[in-house]
Amino acid sequence: MPLKINIDVDTASKRWNAADIRAIKRGINTILEQEIHKIKRKIQVSVLLTTNEEVQTLNKKWRDKNKPTNILSFPSNALQNLSDYPAELPLGDLVLAFETCADEAKAMNIKFAHHITHLAIHGTLHLLGHDHETDAAHEAMMKSELEAMAQLGLANPYPIMDNR
Repeated sequence: MPLKINIDVDTASKRWNAADIRAIKRGINTILEQEIHKIKRKIQVSVLLTTNEEVQTLNKKWRDKNKPTNILSFPSNALQNLSDYPAELPLGDLVLAFETCADEAKAMNIKFAHHITHLAIHGTLHLLGHDHETDAAHEAMMKSELEAMAQLGLANPYPIMDNR
């Protein structure tokens, strides 16, 4: 039985377009289908597509880093308390900064849509509780990302990223 996934997207910058939203939703759907097998409830993810300025404000407030970043993930930790959510399971929020994402895609010479799809996959894994704090955790997370990317027919971005 396929997962029922509700992805709520709020576009706070006019620089984001419908194709960007489709790419992000495609990444989120793919990684959730890959990673979650036992949950029989509707899954909810919120996405905010915004600017460097807003992401920098959030990054400063929640991570004490006064700079923009490509994506922020705010997990709800609902997976740890499934009984608290009898109907829809809110995984958390993703926030993407257009300018940083665009600059990175250009620097890596890859399509913007491919980059934000990868970031959506990466950020969703964080919502699911994955991290990259240790080498083993990084390897496991990267393996999941690359499986999802391959399923979507997208190239491994890590060799390009490692050379930056």
